[in-house]
Amino acid sequence: MVRLELPIKILFLPLLAAFAGFVILGLWVASDGARSPGGVEASDVVDNIYAAIARCMNNSMFVSDVSFGEESRVAVTVQSSHGAGCAVEQNEAPLRGAIVDLVVIDAQGVVVKSVAGTTDVNGIFVPEVLDVPPGTYSVSVTGLRHFAYTWDPELDVKFSAQHTVLS
Repeated sequence: MVRLELPIKILFLPLLAAFAGFVILGLWVASDGARSPGGVEASDVVDNIYAAIARCMNNSMFVSDVSFGEESRVAVTVQSSHGAGCAVEQNEAPLRGAIVDLVVIDAQGVVVKSVAGTTDVNGIFVPEVLDVPPGTYSVSVTGLRHFAYTWDPELDVKFSAQHTVLS
């Protein structure tokens, strides 16, 4: 028995063609400025379709965890996702080489420190000890860059954490 295996991109083409048909129909309807009975413009529908297609075709990355460990050390975990938000998704994987920007904010909402660094082979960035006085702080990821991936904040599982430094 001969087994035919097709790459996932070939199996994805019919879905992409169906989206393209909706886009063409949407552009035709939107050109008349038509509104649905609910008041939604047809162009908004087209924009949503374009966004869905872009998300399916891009290599996305996202923050899967921000946590505190020993000695008040922060750990940020970044993962990649190919075809995020599509019916056919590939597995997510740790992303090496992502540049993470984060800020440390005190209880009054003042940024006390900005830190940047690169994720390791496990997709984890652990900056130097924060070295802040005792108090309650939150740490938030404010930027994520990589040469081959685009940050999709909508995929972020957790992008901030709070911690109290005792001494």
